[in-house]
Amino acid sequence: MTSVWVDGVRLDAKDYVIRGNALRLQGPFTAKLSQGFHTGLIRFDDGSASSFSFTVSGATSPRTGDPGVVLYVALTVASVTGMARLTKRKED
Repeated sequence: MTSVWVDGVRLDAKDYVIRGNALRLQGPFTAKLSQGFHTGLIRFDDGSASSFSFTVSGATSPRTGDPGVVLYVALTVASVTGMARLTKRKED
């Protein structure tokens, strides 16, 4: 993976964590996300890219240690995308 983008903005490495084939958004970047629909793009070393989207909704609340639904959605989308890419590579 070479880069992660959300709403056309390239994220710094501190704004996400990758574990296996899953991506989790984190840090100050997530606090800047407005409510509504967001799109993302993951660029890979081989020049390919995979897009994802998620929606931020609900009232804001103090940080309680739970990273929130948005992060779980992004993680799920990235995980599914990664699995699809691996499956496609194995078929080729």
